[in-house]
Amino acid sequence: MNIVYFNLGKGDDYIYRLTSDFIGMNTGDTLELTKAQEKKFNIEKVADIFPEYYLLKVRNFKGAAQTTLQEWIYFLRNSEIKEEFGAKGMVQAKEALRVNNLSDKDRKAYDRYSDKMRLFNYQN
Repeated sequence: MNIVYFNLGKGDDYIYRLTSDFIGMNTGDTLELTKAQEKKFNIEKVADIFPEYYLLKVRNFKGAAQTTLQEWIYFLRNSEIKEEFGAKGMVQAKEALRVNNLSDKDRKAYDRYSDKMRLFNYQN
């Protein structure tokens, strides 16, 4: 997954998915599964075995977050986590955002406190 904050290419969507096919360099044919492989792996093409790539153009996201993915994109765009957001990992992100927004002095104090707590928990 790539997250971009600049205007890459021409397009209005905020999520783009790259899928690929395996094309023969000499013959130009597309590598295909046998019927037995389709049934065994429960997929339609060889490329389905390999990862997909996503590009998030966060500046193109407008409106309210209605899905957990949209909650993350909203957070990436606005550096804000709304109370009603419930996406996995959002609690940790909210704490990281809170700490990141502390003054340098307060962040150093927080880091010292966190280090002491880790040491205390490690020893017990």
